[in-house]
Amino acid sequence: CFSFIFSCKNPFKTRKPLGDGTHIGRWEFPLTPELSLQNLLWAYNDKIISNYTSCLADSYRFVPSSADSALYPEIFTNWGLDKEISSTRGIFALDTILLVLTPDPSRHDLISQNRAVMYRKYVLIAVPSFTAPSSSPALGTAIFYLSRDESGKWLIYLQQDEPEQKSWALLKKEFLL
Repeated sequence: CFSFIFSCKNPFKTRKPLGDGTHIGRWEFPLTPELSLQNLLWAYNDKIISNYTSCLADSYRFVPSSADSALYPEIFTNWGLDKEISSTRGIFALDTILLVLTPDPSRHDLISQNRAVMYRKYVLIAVPSFTAPSSSPALGTAIFYLSRDESGKWLIYLQQDEPEQKSWALLKKEFLL
């Protein structure tokens, strides 16, 4: 024990923060639309809201399936950044979250110099705490519309939900704070 303590340069010195100091956990500057979606995946699985919001444009909109929209028009009409952040905070408060995104083999991503449309199959498992029963697992296809901002960062400005089973939209609705 004595030799361990003296082998340290300074055991009371704080360590240097990782990255640029604004992001905790896994995050990379999104130079490509693929990196933006990777950041979204990491943010969800690490449950880091600041990393999640850094993936979204200020003009972000969420569009549920027509069935979900018809069931809950008062909730899904004009779902923008504020509702998205509120709902995601509720989801991130859950005991366990697992999001898996994989390219949709039946569709090809469309990527130009400043715009992209990315098709991703999703599986979202959310194991709730005592607060609410969960609509988990959610399964379907998410269509992400991205654009590149003036700094070269790719941001999601629109997300559409095409559920196959329980939807990502209903999970978002369930945990809207």
